[in-house]
Amino acid sequence: VIVKVTERSIIVTHQHTPQRATMTKPDTLCVWDGILEAGQANGSKSVPLTWYGTWLSHENAPDASKVPEIRRDPLKEFVDSDMKFNVSGTAATANGSPADNAFQEFRATMAEGEGYDMKGVRHTDQEHEILFGRLRWQGSPDKRNQLLYGRGKNEFGTFISVGWMRPGNRATLARRYVTDGRADWKLDQVRENLLKDIYDQNRDTMIMPPWQIPMMNA
Repeated sequence: VIVKVTERSIIVTHQHTPQRATMTKPDTLCVWDGILEAGQANGSKSVPLTWYGTWLSHENAPDASKVPEIRRDPLKEFVDSDMKFNVSGTAATANGSPADNAFQEFRATMAEGEGYDMKGVRHTDQEHEILFGRLRWQGSPDKRNQLLYGRGKNEFGTFISVGWMRPGNRATLARRYVTDGRADWKLDQVRENLLKDIYDQNRDTMIMPPWQIPMMNA
């Protein structure tokens, strides 16, 4: 799905039913959506983060372009799901400047906290790195400023993730477990390959949501 990069875009989605089972199969794409909260930096170069919400498991979804943008009931805080997560960590500024300014690039490790629910069992990531263009949502004609890039591993394998910041300081990330060359990507390689797939400078268009790109296919 390709949309014009304007403040009022038309999003065309495909029907795909999220499941409640598992996220570990290669053809499963999981979408995590929750609120990102940053603590006080107090002049330091890092800041504590907490990210909490719910996630959905889209099984039999090898083609990521078929997984639609999540839809949340505006009267509810989170997307309807019995699979919850609450993770925390630390974000440091990419250029070593003070972290009091949230509107700059941060690199975070998010492998602490309570973890996430799956089939009634709590799990945690051994590693989870996320690159934030901003720690707070900021309306901008250039949607690239809101993109998120991630990678990590846990007991189930290695994963990459992409997503974006949205109003209400909601961070949404889609996660795919990978066993090919993508499993060796560093965080900057996730960003580099996402930008290759998602943005056409000549046409000034982006694919949204960010995971509907070839690099996120099984």
